Amino acid sequence: MKVKVIELGKLVGNEANPNRMGREKFRKLVGHIRRTGVYEPIAVRVHPKIEGSYEIINGHHRRAALDEIGASEAMCVVWDVSDEEADILLCTLNRLGGCDEVVKRAAIIERLAGKFSVKEIAGLLPESARQVERLCGLRARTLTIAAGGNVGGPGAQVFFLDGQQKEVVERALKKAGAGRTARERAEGIVRICGEYLGECLKRGSERPTFNIERSTSN
Repeated sequence: MKVKVIELGKLVGNEANPNRMGREKFRKLVGHIRRTGVYEPIAVRVHPKIEGSYEIINGHHRRAALDEIGASEAMCVVWDVSDEEADILLCTLNRLGGCDEVVKRAAIIERLAGKFSVKEIAGLLPESARQVERLCGLRARTLTIAAGGNVGGPGAQVFFLDGQQKEVVERALKKAGAGRTARERAEGIVRICGEYLGECLKRGSERPTFNIERSTSN
């Protein structure tokens, strides 16, 4: 697969593209490309209807960012895909990704904090200044806990859930009367766990079953 330089005017967005980027993240994308000139090549195919043009499969925001900084062309990779394959790619390329390990990401941000201010890091990464500050202290707290230490104050618990598991948790929080703020949701989780432990104590070694309905709608 080779990278091909194509004029921006020949890159046509796909109206079916479901992916949207918020203003703040787009601003950071524009700043990154303007500062470094580095970006992942835009994935395109020969446009099925407009002669001499290419249809974007992955990279609509990169194309918009390049246009924002006044670029006239973009690095692209041209894929030979059918209409059906293009639709599948539109729905998967921005969704089939892994998740960062929070502690490892925190370690990277800590290294950056040695050379940049929190404000500068927040201007470069997707995180806000507040999130950067939290991540800078997360690794140290995690290492202390792993060593058997006791860390006062709030602590982070990270869980990775699939869609169905997330739905069950959200329904449980709603039944527990948890609000929308992080503190209220944390209190709701503690309340649910406390009730679970209480049921365990009542039933001895028996494991209680919570009857939390799962949605069967698609």
